[in-house]
Amino acid sequence: MTESEREFVVDYLQKTRDRVVEFAASLTPEQRDSRPAGDGWSAASLIEHIVIVERMVDAIVTRMIAEGVPDESRRGKGAHKDAIILERVAGRVGRAEAPESAHPSGQFGDFESLLREFETTRACTLEIARTVQKDLRVCFATHPFLKDLDGYQWLLIAAAHSERHVRQAEETL
Repeated sequence: MTESEREFVVDYLQKTRDRVVEFAASLTPEQRDSRPAGDGWSAASLIEHIVIVERMVDAIVTRMIAEGVPDESRRGKGAHKDAIILERVAGRVGRAEAPESAHPSGQFGDFESLLREFETTRACTLEIARTVQKDLRVCFATHPFLKDLDGYQWLLIAAAHSERHVRQAEETL
């Protein structure tokens, strides 16, 4: 990952962190738990889902850093996926069903505890983005929908995914 890519992803993670925090602060207790028609998730459930997925992303990227075998021959071959993540994931283009392991279950307790968990998780993601020395552009892991993503793209996913679900929650309110 280049320094300009690092700066971009750190800034994007910070902006989307602020977006989640500001959105959460704007919610009344009723809005936090209100579910849209059908089996939709409440705003609190969406924030929990963001945390669960981001923890998964952090584990994937941490594993890449520790154990990933760089593959220079694949550098840049999936570069078009940067735009897909930034435009389609964040923009809520297309619907995707989350795997059962990413479904909210109330595991973080009350809303304030959930927000603290979000802040802790995002701080971890930011620390990875700020300090990683391994070239994440040549380490890969498979995403359930986007297939092979490099480590930088996984960090983009963390930010774009939170933007996606804040937009979803705003639409349902």
